[in-house]
Amino acid sequence: MAKDISFVMPVLNEEQYLEAAVKSVFNQDVPGEMELVLALGPSSDATNDVAKKLKKKYGTKLQLVNVAMANTSAQLNAAIEKSKYSVVVRVDAHAELH
Repeated sequence: MAKDISFVMPVLNEEQYLEAAVKSVFNQDVPGEMELVLALGPSSDATNDVAKKLKKKYGTKLQLVNVAMANTSAQLNAAIEKSKYSVVVRVDAHAELH
């Protein structure tokens, strides 16, 4: 049976790593549909610009949610709230899945 998966990623000041992290999520072989929800905190670098560029590349499979505070728990809650699938996998923005 196919399982649809929402990946959620809290993001703060990850300009140098975000593109590789996002690409690694979309390179996963999942047993159904997938999406990635980026919970964007108030970064002081160009992270949010990178996220917007990635949104153009991945379209509706990549969702962006802005979170006013730099708080991982708040970011995760916002990403989970925006996710549409019942299976949720947390991924860190400073990591690459293999």
